[in-house]
Amino acid sequence: PDQQAQQLFDTALWPDHALSRPICGTPDTVTGMHREDFIQFIGERYRADRIVIAAAGCVNHEALVAWASEAFEDLSGVTEPPALTVPNTATGLHVHQRDLEQVQMLLGVPGLSSLDDRRFAAFVLNTAFGEGMSSRLFQEVREKRGKAYSIYSFLDSTLNAGSVGVYAALGAESVGEVVGLVRDEMVSLREKGLDAGEFARAKSQIKGSILLNLESCVSRMRRIAVNEIQLGRSVPIDEISERIDAVTQDDIRELAAELFGKQDLLVSLLGKVPAGSVTDASMRLT
Repeated sequence: PDQQAQQLFDTALWPDHALSRPICGTPDTVTGMHREDFIQFIGERYRADRIVIAAAGCVNHEALVAWASEAFEDLSGVTEPPALTVPNTATGLHVHQRDLEQVQMLLGVPGLSSLDDRRFAAFVLNTAFGEGMSSRLFQEVREKRGKAYSIYSFLDSTLNAGSVGVYAALGAESVGEVVGLVRDEMVSLREKGLDAGEFARAKSQIKGSILLNLESCVSRMRRIAVNEIQLGRSVPIDEISERIDAVTQDDIRELAAELFGKQDLLVSLLGKVPAGSVTDASMRLT
């Protein structure tokens, strides 16, 4: 249910755009595929200029290059990259009734692309907002009030768009209250920013997480690949730490004012949702 809820949120946030489509397709699109479709797709997209090879661990660079050159020597040609269009975004309440023990809630607003220089400020803001047990959402909604089984915020960024979202699994009786609590925290971030303690704690948490990920070869490999695909270069850890350290309180306030401006939220609910549980006022960032 949580994965279906995420897909329903994306579909509602980016209507009529490629980003709204389910990764696994639909019954109609899957059954409508034929062998010729796959052959054509491979011929158009599986080209040498589109391949990134990333490796981490006990790697001999020269041997890896030699192996890759031989393995992919038959690939030729170039592929014209697809045009990236900026999607329109939507707001409002979207309720999907389903017989579930818990209500799956996702709500959010448009965010930043993965190439936006303000992404480092967004990392700090999101960490303090809802990432981890010391975050505002976890403390206010789960620890102090016991209104959700699970709650966290997230950043979802692509080359041409992004979102700031909140996921929660909760009882049906708490839906309206939790939407209001999340809204209040967004408004608080917009109006007041972060206090000195949570600002410093968020930075330390991000840098600590980066260092812990370096202990995993899989994480290192993925990091190399993502940087090459999205940024076209390898980004040193020291550079990331410096960019995190350079984020100021003013950066946080300016970004929060933009992300959580006076607009409506998109709220997507999956489960046995009571009628009228979410009001227009609770979805308005005024």
